[in-house]
Amino acid sequence: MRVCMLTTSFPCYDGDMAGIFIYEQAKKMVEKGMDVSVVAPHDFETKGYEIREGIKIHRFQYMFPKKYQRIAYHGGVELNLQRSLIAKLELPLFLFSFFFKCLTVSKKCDILHANWTPAGLIAVFLKKIYKKPCILTLHGTDTCDIARGDNTLFHRVLRKTSSYLFSNVNGIILVSDEVGRSIDYCAGIHSNKIRVISNGIDITKFKIMNQKEARKKVKLPLDKRIIIFIGRFVPVKGIVYLIDAIPHIIKETEDVLFVLVGEGYLKKGLMERVEDYRLNNHVVFIDQKQHDEILFWLNSADILILPSLSEGKPTVVLEAMACELPVIATNVGGTSELVKDGKTGFLINPKNPREIAEKIVKLLNDENLRKTMGKNGRQFIESEGLTWENNASEVIKFYEELCA
Repeated sequence: MRVCMLTTSFPCYDGDMAGIFIYEQAKKMVEKGMDVSVVAPHDFETKGYEIREGIKIHRFQYMFPKKYQRIAYHGGVELNLQRSLIAKLELPLFLFSFFFKCLTVSKKCDILHANWTPAGLIAVFLKKIYKKPCILTLHGTDTCDIARGDNTLFHRVLRKTSSYLFSNVNGIILVSDEVGRSIDYCAGIHSNKIRVISNGIDITKFKIMNQKEARKKVKLPLDKRIIIFIGRFVPVKGIVYLIDAIPHIIKETEDVLFVLVGEGYLKKGLMERVEDYRLNNHVVFIDQKQHDEILFWLNSADILILPSLSEGKPTVVLEAMACELPVIATNVGGTSELVKDGKTGFLINPKNPREIAEKIVKLLNDENLRKTMGKNGRQFIESEGLTWENNASEVIKFYEELCA
């Protein structure tokens, strides 16, 4: 079966984190005998066409030269459109270039698979042209505005557009049950059209290793207890609330180091906030790392913290649990489907520095609890089969049902 995957985010180089879950899914499909082509935007140094681990990758350019492109990557489409007037002006060119590239690539495919709603709209138009089934995967971040229920013109248009999209695709894949609740308002979507298929991880790669060896590998101190954040430095990740919690934490314990790994336009402001709190001895900022390196950063830590204001089903939580690392995360999106409060970690309320501090101190003071939660997390992933192997099998099964 020949599949054309449409996405606004896809790794631009080996180890890149952008859209890594789509890459891992496509790679497993190729291993299972599928012919997979991916259409994604160019970034600064990407090639127009390449084959990586059997995946045929086609890139489209929407501005010349590429360095002036402002929509995809570096924070994500939604955030870039909010922050940049240039990105807003480029949007028609982006959509036209996306459609034109897909028009040629998808001609010989058997099924269209779009990720996120912008790609979904392109897929629906292609479906009408080529009379081929199309599937849309909703990852959660693209349904947050819908679920909010605001009555502004923007949100009314968004809901109308989304309702049209959901009604015209042949199938919808949700990465969590919570994402499904975000689109409940769309009447007329038959349940047979929807599948909940969780993202996965490679449990042969993400596993526990010696903490001292991991810390030596990433050059972190051996005499500190480490709390790690891995993600983008953007408002939705709630990092500012984590930094506000740190003064309360160091009152209880001094031998603690917060390692913040990632990139994003908030980084400078966050570093200034750390400076204002005089936390330089307790916080280090680390540039975004390649995906293959995340294993060592997770194993160097004692706790993963994810204080997000919104999530789909965060892959970093799966990876941490596979490495037997306890997780403290906000109870948003599909996070509660992974973090079992009191068993594999703690669920907390968003925008609550006091609660962040309370749970971190509680875990820091109880090594046995940390170890127990870590082991429970790994067991949960194994028992639920949260792997890319199972994810790809379920998606292919859905393809076959629709094509039949």
